[in-house]
Order: sequence, then C-alpha cells, then structure tokens
Amino acid sequence: MQNFSLRYLLFSPNRILRMICLGILFHPLILSANEQLDIPLDIRNEYAPTLLFLQPRATTPIALKKGQSRINANLSLINDIKNSRYNVERDIPYAYQKPILREYFLRYSGTYQEAGLMADYYRFGHLNRQYQTVIDMEYTVSRVQFDYGISDSFELGIGFTGYSFNTGILDSTINTYHSIMGVRTGKENLPDNEFKYLITGTRSRIIQSKPHSGLGDTLLSGKWNFYNDGSGFSLALVGIVKLATGKSSLAMGSGKTDGSLGISMKYRSNRLVQFLNLNGIYVSNPFLNDTIRARSYGMASYGIGYNWTEDLSLMIQLDIHSSPYSSQTLLLSQPSAIFSCGFNLKVLESSLWQLGLMEDITFPVPDITFFSNWKTVFD
Repeated sequence: MQNFSLRYLLFSPNRILRMICLGILFHPLILSANEQLDIPLDIRNEYAPTLLFLQPRATTPIALKKGQSRINANLSLINDIKNSRYNVERDIPYAYQKPILREYFLRYSGTYQEAGLMADYYRFGHLNRQYQTVIDMEYTVSRVQFDYGISDSFELGIGFTGYSFNTGILDSTINTYHSIMGVRTGKENLPDNEFKYLITGTRSRIIQSKPHSGLGDTLLSGKWNFYNDGSGFSLALVGIVKLATGKSSLAMGSGKTDGSLGISMKYRSNRLVQFLNLNGIYVSNPFLNDTIRARSYGMASYGIGYNWTEDLSLMIQLDIHSSPYSSQTLLLSQPSAIFSCGFNLKVLESSLWQLGLMEDITFPVPDITFFSNWKTVFD
C-alpha cells in the first residue's frame, strides 16, 4: 500500500501534467540550433509592375561549402486589384486639400468640374490625373535557382523565372475576408475574377497585357561570405545581374539588363536568429515615355526567426524599398512596404520547405501573396 502511495505521489496525473508543461516550455531552450533552418523568407515584392526589374531576395550570408550544390524551387500565388482612379482617393492629404483648392479655382472657372480639373493640375502637374495604372488579375510566379559552392565561402548561381497571368478565382473570398475585417480596399467596387493590366502615360501605353504564360528574365548571382566569427554573426557580399530573356511586350521583363550589389548579415542568439539585407539596385530605363521612367533604387529587409524545435522555425519579416519608377501616380512611385510571415520546416536530411504569406502595407504591393519554397542541398 505504501509502495502504491509512493508511486502515485511520484507519477500522479497532476504531476505528469506539470512535467509535460514544463517540458514544452523549456524544450526550445535545451535543443541545439539547426543551421539548416537559418534562412530568411525567400521572397520579393511580386507587384506586377515591379516584376519587370531586378529585385534581390533576402538571403543568408552563409555560402555553400566547396563542391556542394543547391536547388531552390519557389512558387508564389498573387491576387491583386489596383486602379489609379480608385486608389488615388486614398491619397489622404489631397483628399482634404481638393475641396479647398476647388473652391479657390472656382473663382477662375465657371463650373465645379473645371475647378476640379485645375485642382488636379495643381496637385499632379497635368490636366487630368488619370495616367492609368490598372491591375486586376491573379497570377503565379515560379522560379528555379541552381547554386554551386566554388569554395567554402563563395558560391555562384543561376536562376530562371516563369509567369502565368490569369483572371483568378480568389476575388470573392478576399472581399469577404476584408468585409469581415471592416477593411475597404476598392476591390469591392470592381467585378470579380476579371483580367486587366494596363499602365499608360501621356504619350504611350507602357503595358497592355492579356492572360498569358511564359518565361521571364534570367538571374546570375554570386555570394562571398567574407566574415563568420563562428559564434552566430556572419557577413556576406551578394551581387546579382539580370539578363533580359523575358519578353518585354508581354510584361515579363524590361528588355534591359539590371544589376545589384548588397550585404547580407545574420546574428544568432540562443533560439533567435536575425537577418538584415541591404541592397542597391541599378535599373536600366526601358521607357520612351517622358512621364514614366525607371530609376535605380534601394531596399532593406529585416527578418527574425525562432527555432521552435530542431526541425521547425517560425519567421516574420519586413521588406521595404524605394520605387523603381519615377511617375505621377502613387501606384507606381510610392515606396513599398511588405509584412511577411511563415515557417521553415526540415523535411529530409538535406531538404527544407518554406511556406507563408505576404500582406501589403503600402500601395505598390499585391493585396495578398501566398508562397511556397523548397530547397535541397547536394554534397
């Protein structure tokens, strides 16, 4: 009886439950770090007008070992509706300024319509502010990247991109979600599952596209991990060149060569890992239109991950970059800010699956992007 009481005291349900809870709580603290999970979210801003240009993705500074190779397969599903006539109304300062400007210009015109046009000219620098930027589509972006370790600290890579622009099926679902959240984006004013992709300036149409699929530009990349202190802090230089293999007539490339140079940083502390990527991007201007031009830009990406187990890490990331466009419209010229979240899951001994979503913070970002990435390393 005493033995039974002792066993019950040691292994009572309450005690076992407390042990399980303590085990779950301290489990992440006693696991060793898995460097295979130490990668940021492998994403870019999939906003259709920016797909024409080079945009580096956040990366780890750690390079492949000599003789190792890696295959990255990325797939993104994007749903987006943007219309310069609707979204420009969300230019909050002008929304308040226009009634005042219109009353002022009414002194010099006979109608409110003329006064409104004069107010638009004052604000946007032309008689009508309807340089059109219209995006209403669902599209997928796929990428295959092959990297090879030249030395233990230097790797080279080549990447290929494919696009498929379609009408889509998610408009109604996204509108319902926004309605539940009490958010109005302008999507609810437009028909579901239609296709429109048009950008115009004063002289010509920059882009006018129909549903289609095809190959995009080719990327050549290099990474030099020039500093690694062995205790969690690493630095690397990353360079990329975009070769114009995508058809500019189908909005699958700019028809010009772009290049970028940046730095990648990683710092690990216990179960937390942080990434910072900074890049400057040179963009060749492909446009003959004097009101819309391409320009070089910069970008920054900060991500933080938490290794929940040896095979799973949770990631959040913020990507910000200036616009590669010089334009009168907010939908092209405004800086981009993207919030992303996802996870890294070790599936096989040398393979990793990354899954997540991206949400827009500013205009020139798709309404929502779902992404799935697969990475496999070969010795």
